[in-house]
Amino acid sequence: RCSLRPHYGNQLWNIPARALAKARGQVGVLTPNSVGLACDQGECFMVGPKPQQGPDIFRSPGQTSHLLRISKAYEFAYKDYQPPRPNLVKSCRPQAPQCEDAGLSNRSLVMLGSGSELGRDAQEAFQTLLREVHPSQRSKVLVLDDAALLTRSFWDSSDLDFSRPNALNAIKAGLVTRLELVREATEGFAAMDEGWIPSLAALPGFDALDFSRASVFDRCATEEQKKALFKLQSQGVAPEVSMTTLADARCLESLEELLGDATVLMMGWGNPDLLGYVFKVFAPRFTAKIIKRVREGSLIFLGLGAGAMLAGHSFAVTAAPRPQLAELLLRDLRGLQLAGRCAVRPDWNNSDRLWDLTSSLYGTAVDADVVGLQDGDALTCLRGRCAVRGRTKKRGATTLDCDSASVHRGRIDNVMAASFSPLQNL
Repeated sequence: RCSLRPHYGNQLWNIPARALAKARGQVGVLTPNSVGLACDQGECFMVGPKPQQGPDIFRSPGQTSHLLRISKAYEFAYKDYQPPRPNLVKSCRPQAPQCEDAGLSNRSLVMLGSGSELGRDAQEAFQTLLREVHPSQRSKVLVLDDAALLTRSFWDSSDLDFSRPNALNAIKAGLVTRLELVREATEGFAAMDEGWIPSLAALPGFDALDFSRASVFDRCATEEQKKALFKLQSQGVAPEVSMTTLADARCLESLEELLGDATVLMMGWGNPDLLGYVFKVFAPRFTAKIIKRVREGSLIFLGLGAGAMLAGHSFAVTAAPRPQLAELLLRDLRGLQLAGRCAVRPDWNNSDRLWDLTSSLYGTAVDADVVGLQDGDALTCLRGRCAVRGRTKKRGATTLDCDSASVHRGRIDNVMAASFSPLQNL
């Protein structure tokens, strides 16, 4: 049952090798150079100077990556996809993001960033977006904190990150959800997302009075719905109550008033699957108003981390969230598509190449351009065009930009489609 991925150096093959092995019922073995797999009398083991597999995000201590979640992303990408025959890449992918489609209007004002601080060039691009909306008036920012709700340090005051000066917690966010409800539903904050959520990005020209904070789920969900969400996250218990809000809920009216006063809507870091649930399943009426205003050019959408992923073509390319939300609450993994056919993958690292192959394969299958964003960079859309602005001003490097003598995208694409697509019988 073992399948080997030889020449395993950085983590280029980590995600696709593990996902492919799982889909085929195999055991993937990540084999660095000078290390091998030996089998003797029915038992297999690693051999070599350092007889162990290469680094693996799904097995490393302290990692919160979930193979089942990324497998769902591959299943979603390939469910309606048939690779062309012959499957040849005829041209290299342009360096500039290819975002243009019907979902990206000439008036859309969008910035999707990575990292807690945007580079100076990205901040200048943000000021350009502001001038498009209000050339001279002072602007208001509405921050929606829903992505943070499943993070342990957001609730648990005993967590060291709770009191971090630049970290967001439930007290700073001003939520109405009772702390004891969360504690009881999660059995002491068990199995919640690790890490911490930055409180705000630095936006030049704004002060504290310019910001309003809210959470759609916090304001509009019933106590039963809140308990169900937290039990789902911590215990994997399927909800026994309806998890959608009423279209005429009064809480939506108050949120719509806040939205009406805002020039900038900001969604930040946390759990992209939770954002997908809240804004696509739980409160689609409110989301429709966001999309309308962004596309008519009266509202800037500023997404960072999870918020950036939700706004793009799809928020599927992540392994961080626990898979329960994707399984039980989300209808699909498509984003709000405010940046046309572009999706973004924040926290891109040109050294480890962790999301390299997965992003290229996923983009081919769903006809999207997945743009890797290094920290400090942002995909910025203005007047129907999108470009990477910020610290490097470049999209993350990828291996499958072109076919070469040693890399053939179509070959890998065919194998993945054969494993994940119900349409294939290759």
